[in-house]
Amino acid sequence: MRRYILPGSKDAIFAVGALLVLGLLLRNAASVILFLTLMLIFGGAPLVAFLLSCLIAYPASGQLGLIGVFGAVALMVLALEPLRALFLEEMKRIKERMGIFLYRRKLYRLLGLVFPLVIFPVFGLFSYRYVLVTMASISLGSELLRNYSFRFNEAFCRFFSKVSKEEESHFVTGTTMYLTAGALASFFPEPVGPLSLIIVTLGDAWAVMVGSKWGRRTIRGKKTLEGTAACFFACIFASFAFGSLEVFGGLSTVGLGVGAALSSGAELLTPGRYDNFIMTLAAAFGLWVGQLCS
Repeated sequence: MRRYILPGSKDAIFAVGALLVLGLLLRNAASVILFLTLMLIFGGAPLVAFLLSCLIAYPASGQLGLIGVFGAVALMVLALEPLRALFLEEMKRIKERMGIFLYRRKLYRLLGLVFPLVIFPVFGLFSYRYVLVTMASISLGSELLRNYSFRFNEAFCRFFSKVSKEEESHFVTGTTMYLTAGALASFFPEPVGPLSLIIVTLGDAWAVMVGSKWGRRTIRGKKTLEGTAACFFACIFASFAFGSLEVFGGLSTVGLGVGAALSSGAELLTPGRYDNFIMTLAAAFGLWVGQLCS
């Protein structure tokens, strides 16, 4: 089976080229952190990661150039045989990768970016809050039903078995924690709630992916130094990258730094089953307090 991120390989060259296009031509660091996160989850696949990062970041970026580059590359993929072959090979690789629970779950969690990167920029804070509160309410209602109905819990666990941990069959799911924290954070002043959800979604993904693959030095429970460092990097990068976009503007450098630092600190200190909940509220609180103190 062919590997993707290998020094000197043409895939590494393509990845560097994609980073240059995203970071320099488009001047959009938000797309870069999305690209790198997708590369981590997919185990490479730079072409697919590039296309998806352009598409995901477009509503929040407000740059016509972003969707233009996406369209141009998409057309090249369809028109040029080498790129089309690379695209199909990457999709095959991703399909195999999604057979592994860890990567499948992280990609599922990355879908949460739809709330801050699509709903908030397009429809505004009220709609963003309404959708999150509604989904969190439905999710909490499902948790209550699971608690009182064995059959419902059995059906629920079977339906979400592809992306749920075994322990979640008798405990509140990570999805409920994520949605509830996002709903609560949405009541902070704009744009604190949406930005905190972005920071947590990307920071947690980096902590788990890097920690599980390269983590060697355990520092607290199952948390590793490598995973914690990756989480801090991703939280800082995401905070300043997305905070620089107009739709998330208005927060000071101090606020962005404090929010990212508190979020990564919460990831280290909080047990795994609660980390998404605490991280989101910590990020929101840090962004808000940092802004007030600056």
